[in-house]
Amino acid sequence: MLVPFFSYIARKNRRRLLGKNRKNSPPILTIVALNSELFRGDLEILEERGFKVFPIPVFWQWQLVHCFYAKELTSTSDIVVRWFGRKACEDTTASAFALQGFLSRFLPQLYRSFKCDLLIHANFRHLPDLDWLAANEKLAHPSVLLFRELLAVDKRSFDGVVNRTRLNGKSFGSVAVVGNERIKEALERSGVFPPGNVVALGSLRMAKFGTTLQQKENDRIQNRKKQFTVVMFYQPPRFKGRRMPSFVQQHDDTLKVFVEIAKRHPEYQIIIKPKIEHLSGTKNSVKGLDFQELRRHGWDSSITNLYIQSAVDAQTLISRSDVVIGFLSTGVLEAAVAGKTVVVPFFEEFRLSPCSADYPLLTFLPYVDVATGKEHLKELIEGNASRKVIDSALMAKRSEFFERYVSPLDQGVCSAIENCLIRVSGCGVTSSAARLK
Repeated sequence: MLVPFFSYIARKNRRRLLGKNRKNSPPILTIVALNSELFRGDLEILEERGFKVFPIPVFWQWQLVHCFYAKELTSTSDIVVRWFGRKACEDTTASAFALQGFLSRFLPQLYRSFKCDLLIHANFRHLPDLDWLAANEKLAHPSVLLFRELLAVDKRSFDGVVNRTRLNGKSFGSVAVVGNERIKEALERSGVFPPGNVVALGSLRMAKFGTTLQQKENDRIQNRKKQFTVVMFYQPPRFKGRRMPSFVQQHDDTLKVFVEIAKRHPEYQIIIKPKIEHLSGTKNSVKGLDFQELRRHGWDSSITNLYIQSAVDAQTLISRSDVVIGFLSTGVLEAAVAGKTVVVPFFEEFRLSPCSADYPLLTFLPYVDVATGKEHLKELIEGNASRKVIDSALMAKRSEFFERYVSPLDQGVCSAIENCLIRVSGCGVTSSAARLK
């Protein structure tokens, strides 16, 4: 398994292994990034700023896990709880110790080969990361958690972050960097992180979005095509992990509206943006999204202006869009602060159900258009084809909400996180190469 792993690294990272970064200058730091697909945008920004980043794909991490864990064990829903010892399971403990023992021997060689100064990761609840992080901690190699969970708007979502963190009972990383004070408070309240180990510096990706927002909008206006573009951030037919009839109906009706509008307006460009795990055939797909699924909602091959685009960067799609549709995605918040018309499907049947009180963005709804049903959603999309301008008072409220619950939008965020990574790595004091000798 290690031979193809190193082959992959050599093939995909030839430029990095030769010691070059995007600026063709010595890197500020050399970083290994676990589960790199989770925060690809952040890693690209670090590379742009002069860091050398070795992204470790989660596919290879799973290959390593399956060398030590039985597949039937890793497929259980409570495997992470078992790993943290919150539920007795001798098989999990034995597998974890065996993998950590291997990694304790393997990682010093890997880090030395890469001249790695720092390990970074995006969460602490994913099994492929846990044994690597535990072994890394035993080696006393510096690491940073760039925490990807940004939203804790209402009390329920705030308590959810606290309880999920507390359930694990252990943290990894010399420092946890979070996007806002609200998430910092939630992690600190869990009691899992040592005092002073959580810092609210903002989000790299969101800060970069803020600095390039106006430039992208100016470019879009100058190069505007006549084509009216609608983007939807796809939400699978589950809410809070459950399939509720009112939410499933809202999901299906929203897709039907997209198909109907694409058919009725061939001059429109209709884009559905799912996460990769929401596509058909992926491991975590609840209900795979593909054109076969859309066929169930009226799509046929004569409709050529409707696209499913999972690989395109969300912020790029937002900059190209005229209307953005979404329900539970930071994409709708980004679109709002970008001055786009944002429509949230919050249909009457779902609103009247008890579970609607659990919707974490209720306080955000006054700042966007809310569709109360299928026909209303059509009206809101078609009615915005004239590309209305959002007034300055509403934009100020959107920006205030975004900076409070997501991240500041200024360039100082990138510098603050960069300085934090350098400080934690110990570069200038003790190099990683010396630590690993």
